[in-house]
Amino acid sequence: MSDRLARDVEAMEGALREHVLPKLDDTFARGQVYGVIYMLRHLLLHADSSLAPMARQVDRLRTLEQELAALGWRSGRPALPEVCANLATAPQAVAAHREALDAGLAWLEALVHRSFDAARLPGSQVPSAVSRAIRSCASDVNAIAAKLTPAPMFAQIATGQEPAEAGSRA
Repeated sequence: MSDRLARDVEAMEGALREHVLPKLDDTFARGQVYGVIYMLRHLLLHADSSLAPMARQVDRLRTLEQELAALGWRSGRPALPEVCANLATAPQAVAAHREALDAGLAWLEALVHRSFDAARLPGSQVPSAVSRAIRSCASDVNAIAAKLTPAPMFAQIATGQEPAEAGSRA
């Protein structure tokens, strides 16, 4: 994402908050302005920067593959999809990273189910360290994804007020 885009979005959000919102008395109109602010934040988060978080998520999946191998869990588990293993670290098209991430997330889900099912069997070959590694990876991947989601503004859109304003007018 370019610095200019970020500055432009911040300037538009600031202008909407400083110059437009104070002049609107209609709750619906204020809600629409908050909707535009939310959309601007969403666009800013997903502009050119979507490649970096996807690459971090794929890298985390690769790390999990190495951790599982180091822990000795080789038999009975699916392998990391080739599209993830072979994804170059150099910047590539977003579509290639999206494909790798989708395949990697499906792999992670399969690992979760496989480890859960295997852990319930007598004489389980899935040690608790493997389960912890899988849970940790899933948590890390979800945390990265959460950073791509702007804070919800449903209350502001519905009421046309900031949360502090909503509480002070009650």
